[in-house]
Amino acid sequence: MIAVCGPDVRWCGNEAGHTRADEWSVVPGSLRDAERIASRSQTVDDGDFARRVTSDEEDLGSRAALAGHLDHLVWYPSEVNTSIRPGWFHHPSEDDRVRDADELFSLYRGSVGGNASFLLNVPPDRHGRIGAPDREALAGLGERIASFQARTVRGRASASSGAVTPGEGVLWRADASDLRPTLTLDLGAPTWIEAVEIGEEIAEGQRIERVVVTGRRGGETIDLGETGCVGNRRILDVEPAKVDAVEFTVTGMRGAPLIADAAVITAL
Repeated sequence: MIAVCGPDVRWCGNEAGHTRADEWSVVPGSLRDAERIASRSQTVDDGDFARRVTSDEEDLGSRAALAGHLDHLVWYPSEVNTSIRPGWFHHPSEDDRVRDADELFSLYRGSVGGNASFLLNVPPDRHGRIGAPDREALAGLGERIASFQARTVRGRASASSGAVTPGEGVLWRADASDLRPTLTLDLGAPTWIEAVEIGEEIAEGQRIERVVVTGRRGGETIDLGETGCVGNRRILDVEPAKVDAVEFTVTGMRGAPLIADAAVITAL
């Protein structure tokens, strides 16, 4: 796979670990213009660029952005890249400026949970070793990811139309006639949650434009939030709430949704 200026993976457009609010994998083919991407890449190893977040061309894949390009669309998913240090190389004077585990985990959730891959640069020193503060931060990141995964609960799924395949994860294809496709996860008991996640079966494309998430507790409905496009994986942080079930309602789509996975993250 060739990244950044290559034909396979698209550079997100900054070096700060930032992803767009809606990171579409289906974009105009012109974005594969390597010179256009390279002209915005980092050329100097400094801390300023590694923290820079740009908002230009924030919309790459909405219906408005695709207008006039429908004859040349490409599957070009985003890769979010940044460095654990201020720049891309190791400098002993920057040992006290290594990003800590909490910041790295926030970048991980925002990128991997925002329909992108996450490339974290960890530069070795002149002896080929990873510095002690870098190792400590990476160990903390691993612990936080492991905890997040251990607190992932999928519950028992049902849907407003179509069939739900039971087992590890959810595979659901809504009927084309379903104008308000809704997937419900029954948690079996009141459960405190802090986030939800949902993913599409991207082998058949990216279809979801907007999802509204609500919780159920007895007869009470709790608004948990909403998000735009989903793609491979979308993580939505919510205000901690105690719920019996969670509903994912697709309110914007480019075809009948096909959900590969849906889950809640229980609160610590």
